[in-house]
Amino acid sequence: MTVDLTQKSSDSATLVPLALLILGRDVLLGLSAIYYRYISLPPPKTLARYWDFSLPSAEVRPTGISKINTALQLGLVGWTMSSMVWDMGMWGEEGLTGMQ
Repeated sequence: MTVDLTQKSSDSATLVPLALLILGRDVLLGLSAIYYRYISLPPPKTLARYWDFSLPSAEVRPTGISKINTALQLGLVGWTMSSMVWDMGMWGEEGLTGMQ
């Protein structure tokens, strides 16, 4: 999804600020997962213990809005990919504008 979104934003099929927002959110989620794993690790905090997933850590449950956001992001990427393959005419362009 990252490669496709980057390529589509360089071809002007997806708005660049929207692509930066999606990719920035993914980067922040990854960094926060690393941070929360580190702070939830019981002492002593070593690299070997950090990667030992048998040790308890923070439990994360996705929210409903997060699942909807992921579905919309995947829909946008799927729509831009299919609009490049099939000529959807005006409906495809309006749909892409609506998704963005």
